[in-house]
Amino acid sequence: MTTDGTEDPRESGKGSRLLPAGLILCVAVVGFWEYMSHRSLRPYAEYRIRIESFAGFQWARRPWKITDITVASDDPTAPTMLSFAVESREWRPAILRLTHGYNMPECMEIKGYQTQLVGDQRTVGGCQLWQIVSDVQVTSVWTTAMINSSDLSIAGLDTREMPFPRVISGENAKWVPRGITWGSLRHPIRGLKTFLADRWNASRSDLGTFLKLRQPAMASDEILTAVINMNLPAQSDDSTRTAALKHIISVNEAFLEELRIWRTRNPDAW
Repeated sequence: MTTDGTEDPRESGKGSRLLPAGLILCVAVVGFWEYMSHRSLRPYAEYRIRIESFAGFQWARRPWKITDITVASDDPTAPTMLSFAVESREWRPAILRLTHGYNMPECMEIKGYQTQLVGDQRTVGGCQLWQIVSDVQVTSVWTTAMINSSDLSIAGLDTREMPFPRVISGENAKWVPRGITWGSLRHPIRGLKTFLADRWNASRSDLGTFLKLRQPAMASDEILTAVINMNLPAQSDDSTRTAALKHIISVNEAFLEELRIWRTRNPDAW
C-alpha cells in the first residue's frame, strides 16, 4: 500500500507469484508422496534361508517327546523355518520355533499381550527369559535366543534390538475404502481413531512407514531367533514359574546344540 492509499504494484506482483509457487510446491509434495507410496508397495526381497534349507533336520532328545509341527510353505518370505512341540511328563507342551530375527516382545505387545523380562542368561545360555500374559489372562514363560545365521552360533544379542517386522493388524489394517455407511456416520471420530491406530500398529510405530514413505521392516536374514513358549498352570506361584523357566531353558540349550551339530554336518545348506 502506498502513502496515497493505492495498492503498491510490487506487493500485487509478489502475491501473484506466491500463489503459483505454492501450487507447484503442493503438487511436488503430493507427487513425491505418491512415488514413495508406490515404491513401498514393491514385492519384499526373498529370504536367503528358508524352510527347505533345513531339509533333513531331525531332533530327538530323551526323555522328551518331540514332534515336528513345521508348516510347509513355498512362500520365500515366510519367517518361520522350524517348529517343534516338546512334551514331557511334568510340563505342558512347549512350542519351539526357529524364525528369522525379530523383536519378540514388541511383536507380542502390539497384539495386546503384557511382556516382562524376568531374566537374562545371554552370557551363560544365550537366551533371555520372559513372562507373557495374554488378553485373556493366560500366563506363559518364554525364552528367546538370537543366532548367527552363518554358522548357527549364539549371537548374544538382545531381541529388543531387532527391527520391528511387518505385521497385519486389525480387521482392516490395509484400509480398503468402504465408502460412507450408517456406522461411520454415527461414530466418525471413533472410526477415524480405530483406523489411525490400526495404521500406526501396522507401521510398527514408525512414522516413515505410517506415511508410506518407506517399506515396513522385515525380519532379519542375518540373525535368527529361537523362541520357546509354554503356558503355565492356572494356579502358579513364583516357584512354579522358576521351575518352568528352568525346563524351557534346558529345551533351548538342547536345541541350539543340535542346530550347531547339524550346521557343521551341512555346511552347504545355504
